[in-house]
Amino acid sequence: MDSRYLNDTSETSVIKDLLLPIFELETAKIVPALISKGWLRKEYLEKYGLSGNRLNAEAMYKSIVRAVNNVTPFFIVSFCKHEIGTQAFECGLLSQWRGYAGGGGFAIEFDEENLDHLLALENNAFPYAVIKTEEVRYDNFDAVFDPKIFEGAAGEMIRRLFDLEKIDVSEVSSVY
Repeated sequence: MDSRYLNDTSETSVIKDLLLPIFELETAKIVPALISKGWLRKEYLEKYGLSGNRLNAEAMYKSIVRAVNNVTPFFIVSFCKHEIGTQAFECGLLSQWRGYAGGGGFAIEFDEENLDHLLALENNAFPYAVIKTEEVRYDNFDAVFDPKIFEGAAGEMIRRLFDLEKIDVSEVSSVY
């Protein structure tokens, strides 16, 4: 299912909560340097104060989401996984059927290892379309999220905005 149409929007908002502080911190470091160089008016801080950093971070996040959705939106498929020998393994999870099947439906069983192997082959052949399988995580997102991957993204977006005006701000937009 296209992630934009999930019944639980929190499933895709977790990344926003993780990215905004990174973008906000980076913007907070870059904006004073842009002002000191005369590339950004000092009235910016007078008008927006520190909330301007959050507003910029949110705008950057929305731009990324819009770009991703225009090129290759995220699609999500959910599968159940059960311990071998349990009733759920043998019969399926009835609460899922009741919640999603609406009185009908059918089950398809996959060989997880072979499916992962086929997905790896597909990802190698077509690296622009990533297919990933992982267990669902409902908490402790920091354990699997590496913020270093996204460091510099806000600075690059700021640099590209100023490039449109033919202003090279790379000396201050590359804070990392």
